[in-house]
Formats: sequence, structure tokens, C-alpha cells
Amino acid sequence: MSGRQSIGSYGILALHSALLKKNSEIHDGSVGVNDFSPPPYQSDGVEFVVGIGSRTDEDVRLTGPQVKVKSNAMIDGLLAYHDLVSVGSGVVIGQEAQLAVPNWPLFTEAELPEFVSGVPGTAVIDVSQGGTESLTPGAYDLVKVRKNGSLTLEAGEYSIREFDAGDFTTTYFEGPTQLLVLC
Repeated sequence: MSGRQSIGSYGILALHSALLKKNSEIHDGSVGVNDFSPPPYQSDGVEFVVGIGSRTDEDVRLTGPQVKVKSNAMIDGLLAYHDLVSVGSGVVIGQEAQLAVPNWPLFTEAELPEFVSGVPGTAVIDVSQGGTESLTPGAYDLVKVRKNGSLTLEAGEYSIREFDAGDFTTTYFEGPTQLLVLC
């Protein structure tokens, strides 16, 4: 099994490292870390961390050079890695594939789209616990979705300084969206 896929099959592609926070859910698309990277990482000393209680649907693919899967995660799809550093208790993995070093990077620099950075705005969006909010494309400072909150993004381009989604939150994308987040 090769690590290479079309770039369009990835909903999220990290160049350096990725962290699926506690209780994250991925229902469609794939999440990948492009290549081995020097520290510092997002979390736990590896390029890709699947957080406690995170879940994926069966068509989802998670790919990273070094992967750590924390307890009670349920990966119904495929977990592809070069090195599975650790797996917590209660973890369920539907399919696994260990990839050889030649499978990295997933995409060469020529295959990747141009790195685009945005200019965040000053508007702060704070979705209350259990609340719902819809956003139109534009520039924002902090976008925060509190526990059990729901955020819908209309199709378009967003430039955000910080995106913070709490436990059990949902983010819906109504169409093709470019989301530029500084941190």
C-alpha cells in the first residue's frame, strides 16, 4: 500500500504536525501530515496525535510519519504510518498500514498548492455553550466554539487569527472553503 494519494483526497494536510483534540470526529475526507519533521510538534513529541476518544468514519484515512493514538479512539477507517509510536487502552483501529520511508513525503513541494497566508480581522466570534452561529466569508480575530456548540461556514475564504473548538462541537462547511488559521 502506498502513502501517496491525490492531494484532493485530503481535507486537512499538515506540513509539520497535526493534533486531533480530545473527542474529535472526522466524518469525511482524509487527514495527513506530509513528512517527517524536526520538533517542536503540536503535541506529544510526534508528527500526528489522535486524541482521547476521537472517532473517524470508515471512509476516512489518517496518515502520518510518526503517530500516537490516545485511549478510547475509534478509527473505523485506515490509519497509515511509518512508526506507530504508541496506542492507548480501548483503541479500535479498522485498518492499519505501515508505510516505508520512500512513501514520504506524501506530496512533493511541486505537487502542493501555493502556501497562502491571510490577514486576520478584529471581529471575535464566540459561540456559546450549546449555541449555533453561521459565518460569512471574511477576516476574523478569534473564532471560539464552546462545548456542544455548532458553527456553519458558508463557502468562501476565511482568514482567522485563532480557531478554538471545544468538546463536542460541530463545524459544518456549506461548500468549498479556504480556511486560513494563524494558530
